[in-house]
Amino acid sequence: MSLKQTYIILTEAIRERAIAALKVLPLGMNVVLQETTRSLAQNAALWPALRDVAQHVTWGGKSRNKEQWKDIFTGSYFKGEYVPNIDGTGVIALGVKTSTLTKQEFGELLEYIYAF
Repeated sequence: MSLKQTYIILTEAIRERAIAALKVLPLGMNVVLQETTRSLAQNAALWPALRDVAQHVTWGGKSRNKEQWKDIFTGSYFKGEYVPNIDGTGVIALGVKTSTLTKQEFGELLEYIYAF
C-alpha cells in the first residue's frame, strides 16, 4: 500500500484534518514535517531578475546566461563548494538547488540578487 498525503497548514481547519489523519495512521508509518518550499510567485520572480542581470552584467570576462547566473548567485549566497572538474580544466559547483529552498531562504536569495 502506497500512502502519501500532504497538508499545507494554512488554516485551523486544515490543521484539524491533518491531526485526524495522523490519529488513524497505522503504526510504523513515517511522518515528515517541513517548511513549505518556495512559492510560485517567488519562482516567477527569480527568472526575470536573473535575465536582467544576464543582460547587463558580464562575469569573469564573459556574458553569462540566466541559468549560469542562478548557479553564481546560489553558490555565492549559500556558500556552495567548488571542486575541480574531472580533467582539471575548471571547477564544478556543488551547491543548493532552489527547488529545495524554504520560502524564507528563497526570499533571501531574491533579496541578494536584487541587492547585487
